[in-house]
Amino acid sequence: MANIAITGGSGLLAVNWALLRREIDNIFLLLNKREIFINGTKTLKTNLSSLEDIVSFIKTYKIDLIIHTAGITNIEECQKNIPVAKFTNIQLSKNLAEATKICKVKMVHISSDHLFDGTSSFYSEEDNLNPLNVYAQTKAKAENEVLQIDNSALIIRTNFFGCGPSYRRSFSDFIIDSLSSNTKIELFNDVFFSPIFIPNLVEIIHKLIATSASGIFHVVGNDRLSKYEFGIRLSEKFNLDSSLIMPLSIKQRKGLVVRPLDMSLSNKKCTSYINSEIVGLDKFFDAYKSDLYTHFCEEINKI
Repeated sequence: MANIAITGGSGLLAVNWALLRREIDNIFLLLNKREIFINGTKTLKTNLSSLEDIVSFIKTYKIDLIIHTAGITNIEECQKNIPVAKFTNIQLSKNLAEATKICKVKMVHISSDHLFDGTSSFYSEEDNLNPLNVYAQTKAKAENEVLQIDNSALIIRTNFFGCGPSYRRSFSDFIIDSLSSNTKIELFNDVFFSPIFIPNLVEIIHKLIATSASGIFHVVGNDRLSKYEFGIRLSEKFNLDSSLIMPLSIKQRKGLVVRPLDMSLSNKKCTSYINSEIVGLDKFFDAYKSDLYTHFCEEINKI
């Protein structure tokens, strides 16, 4: 069993990751403000702003792998508080990369699909970045800094969905919760992405880790679709009333920070590297609706 530390330990991705891997690995959830407890894992308060503290933690607990999910992902929040966004998204990532290099342990850095200008589709890892806002700029800078410090690091660009805890609901949770309570919602019909189901994301990343992959990989689904189409297809799979979903152009939503209209990424490099195809959105939804994942969601909701 590997000793795995996950930063942003109370976040949506970290909580899912811990539950998916706790019977396979020893999971350490590194927390900041919010305190949680998950059976079969260890939760610790760790100061990521101190390189000395990170190195001490890695050595004390004999950590084999650090998965860095912590960061500020709210685009408007990053735009309003640039120094905090830079410190959290860039400096903390640099600190972790320095620590993993010193301790010779693997680092997986979770990045974003917001790094391009959105004028094309299915961006590859080789395409030039053109971040449109502070959030995207900090994520792009963090990628570069991490790889310059530790070239063995694995950078994952992705966009994911699945169950989240009560305090951190996901995009898919928002849709299901709203429609289940007969609430009308508006979803953008001109913003496109290529989402992946969290259990598939975690499985693929561990396949990449097992092959000692490093550098940048896009780990996303095969389907490019709008947020509106995603909502319609999800509602139909869960037998919810899709007529409650209203299409909306992002141009009609005032006050939003500029962001890419097309965030779809190509997963060809990833599938070639692991020699395995990624299933389509319908398969993701089938797994999402399964009894096994329903039980999984019930446990997440109790956190």
